[in-house]
Amino acid sequence: MSATGRAFSAHRVSGVARISFRRLKALPANATATRNHASKDPEYNFEFFWRTFDEQYALFELKSVAWDQAYHSYHPQINARSSRETLFATMATMATMLRPLKDGHIRLNTPWGHYNAGAHPALYQRLTQELEDANDDRELASYLGDLKEWLHDVIHEDYLGNGVSHGGNRLLEWGHLNDAADTLERHLPNGWHLTLSNEIYRVYDGQLYEDVSIPPHIRLQYLGRKGREEGKDPMLERVLRLVGG
Repeated sequence: MSATGRAFSAHRVSGVARISFRRLKALPANATATRNHASKDPEYNFEFFWRTFDEQYALFELKSVAWDQAYHSYHPQINARSSRETLFATMATMATMLRPLKDGHIRLNTPWGHYNAGAHPALYQRLTQELEDANDDRELASYLGDLKEWLHDVIHEDYLGNGVSHGGNRLLEWGHLNDAADTLERHLPNGWHLTLSNEIYRVYDGQLYEDVSIPPHIRLQYLGRKGREEGKDPMLERVLRLVGG
């Protein structure tokens, strides 16, 4: 907080960037003009949605997405009589505006549904194929949940329970890493909530790993269904040998 009380900075507990805020003497003219629009006007919400991404989204060039072209393609589908369901469908169905961005930080939450623009990794395709090959009618989400529980049991009971050590430290936690990035949150005039990537994160040498991820030094074959049925995880065993010397 500044000495005058007109500025401060803050960051979320899980965030990585500190954001500065400064109190304005008055609202800008365009903010006053927005009061002339009905908050539920479909065309106004579409314009607000498109312009928010146009001004704030940081990765259009990396994603090779022509956002201007998206506007000209989908704006004609929206008019003052469009239902809110139509507005949601135009902005968030898998085949429309957000899908080409393939960015898991983009989320749109509405009373009619929730959409995440993240691309499914190759692992999803592999597991889906496993289900089909085994004539297993489970949904992928259920399959992933069962797989997570199985891996938890294997790691904590079979490996750690049998005294497997690594690097002199027998503590091994099964969980996930928090995303090393913040997202910009916005609400459309009609109350819908969205998030987007408004920052670019690079490593110390300037390399950008967005979409490609950090390449591993040691590549391991992903655990297949046969290994799981045998109650063994060759990939995990290799890791424990590597870190345990």
